[in-house]
Amino acid sequence: MLQELALTLSHELGNALVSLATFRQAGPDRPLPFPLLETMKMDVANLEALNENLALMQSLHEAEAASIDVRDIAQHVGHSLGVRVEVGPDPVTLNASKKLLEFAIRALIRTLGENRPEQGLRDLALKVRSAGTGPDVTALLSLKGKHLELEGILPEPANGSVPNQGRLRVFLAKEILRLHRGDIHAGPGIEGTEILISLRKL
Repeated sequence: MLQELALTLSHELGNALVSLATFRQAGPDRPLPFPLLETMKMDVANLEALNENLALMQSLHEAEAASIDVRDIAQHVGHSLGVRVEVGPDPVTLNASKKLLEFAIRALIRTLGENRPEQGLRDLALKVRSAGTGPDVTALLSLKGKHLELEGILPEPANGSVPNQGRLRVFLAKEILRLHRGDIHAGPGIEGTEILISLRKL
């Protein structure tokens, strides 16, 4: 896990520092082109987001569990991101951390959109259902759409392939799923690729 975390941080920091290193080398008598200034603004924002994610990582062990309906979390996140959400009439109740699950679902959806630059979040759908009953209930969230990819997670790297490290927020989302005894998989669905997230009580 430490190796994976180190590669992820190196990937994120390296990407964000490219334009800042160019700025450092420019010198006072060399004006910066406008596109570089815009890139620098984005990279500084990425570094700020990375710092926020590191702060969340430090507090993962402090997460408090409560009885929540996963449908409510999915609808809240979906509405804020403009993603269609499908839920059934029956509650999907877990003893879980609302704050962490909201972060994980939002992080995964946002990253999927960023990895589809021409489509973004358009035509993505999030469906919530459950399996099992009582203490053995499992919440199942499926993300459906075309060209779905999560850097560093999906698709699974083949032996000998170049490491495909993603963003720290995806790393954290995966750890949050693990804390909730959950997992994430991808496979073919009726409407294209489907990413399936499973969650259980803390």
